[in-house]
Amino acid sequence: MRDVFNNSTLASMMNAMWSHVAEHYAGWDNIAAYEILSEPRDKDATAEQVRDFYSGGCASTQATDPRTLCMASGVARVYRAARRRTLDFSSLSRSI
Repeated sequence: MRDVFNNSTLASMMNAMWSHVAEHYAGWDNIAAYEILSEPRDKDATAEQVRDFYSGGCASTQATDPRTLCMASGVARVYRAARRRTLDFSSLSRSI
């Protein structure tokens, strides 16, 4: 498969990119959060695949810069519309 939800190499590359971004900005003041991209979108991906993908991105930023929040905005809305049901993405960001 050629998308990040079904290809662990692509998902690992995306996580490595987020780790690199977090490493670059880790010492900066006034960084509100790392926003994991709400793309790619795949209407055929399962809720677990989507959650695991975005959780992996946030885990990558948090491992490098634990003081800065991570979020994935718009993800639940996109996938809820595609599936007509609510998905739980509350575990993607830590509590303030």
